[in-house]
Amino acid sequence: MRKFWIAFLMMLPCLFSQGREKCQEVGGAILTNLLQEPGTIGFLGPNGENGSLPGVPFLAIALGTATGDLRGGVVIYILSFTPIVAHGNWVTESGDTIYTEEASATTGAPIPGYNVAASIYPMGLTITGGTGRFAGARGNLNILFGVSDLDNGQNIYRYQGEICFKEPEQ
Repeated sequence: MRKFWIAFLMMLPCLFSQGREKCQEVGGAILTNLLQEPGTIGFLGPNGENGSLPGVPFLAIALGTATGDLRGGVVIYILSFTPIVAHGNWVTESGDTIYTEEASATTGAPIPGYNVAASIYPMGLTITGGTGRFAGARGNLNILFGVSDLDNGQNIYRYQGEICFKEPEQ
């Protein structure tokens, strides 16, 4: 019985270290150009499995860069314009990929005299995992808003939120 308790006490820290997370506030900006290039894309699932969303049609692509804590490149597939529904891929400067869920935006009326409109993603952008540092990560960029120059297809967005990373096993 004594050996059981010694083994239990030695394993106790391991039981509490499983599933621990470290959360971090993130923020920055996303700058994109809109390309009116329709097509079809298959997205990876939250754990990187292939074919989770095969053959999803899109109407346009927004390509650009992200600054701040998640700096790197972004590609956003516009699945619908009314309402705006988008799904994107994010590759950080270090080469890690961030997986996200589909997101919907609400747009305002264009500013009189300019073909410019503001938009906000009221539910933010949900992060479901990724590769490298973002493997198993989860979070929400709960502040995601921006403005679009509708004549030139240029967009700028501000993001802010929290990402929780799995603590590495030791």
